[in-house]
Amino acid sequence: MADTILKSPGAIAIHGGGVLAVEIVTADGQTPTLPWVDIGTIATFSHKDDTTVKKEPDETGNIAAVNLDVRDVIETGTIMESNATLINFLKDSTRDVFFRAYKYLGIVNGKKQEAWFPLCKFVPKIDLTSGTKRIPFEIHFLPVSAATTFATAPASAAAAPPVIAAGSYYALTET
Repeated sequence: MADTILKSPGAIAIHGGGVLAVEIVTADGQTPTLPWVDIGTIATFSHKDDTTVKKEPDETGNIAAVNLDVRDVIETGTIMESNATLINFLKDSTRDVFFRAYKYLGIVNGKKQEAWFPLCKFVPKIDLTSGTKRIPFEIHFLPVSAATTFATAPASAAAAPPVIAAGSYYALTET
């Protein structure tokens, strides 16, 4: 299967950092159903891997234990391109499906850093504010129940895809 390229250099207002590509997969994250789609260049993003804690007091009211509770891995940001093909893909093709995601993070200490996400859901958001016309995105990452191997990598990837361990949300590679 060939990659679908949705990014367009002519649609970039100012060069930014990072590239985002996604692949539609089955609900368990194991089987791709469509080839990689290169979403384009990321203008800004925020990646949060947050865990809530549950504090348990003892009989005196002092905290006796702190247990990790709910883990929430989410990424929000804006895409530099705003062409019709990309907008139509995001508003029509991201609802009610699961994805794998790949993100090029740039050069870190002289090495290309990449993030690999085996299972995620997009929250479609279209907001074309005049002036910038950059598309916001929100992605929620989910853990995989079994070790996951990416059979292919998007064309923009520098490294071979890693094996993502069961229970993991993502892996980072540097080459």
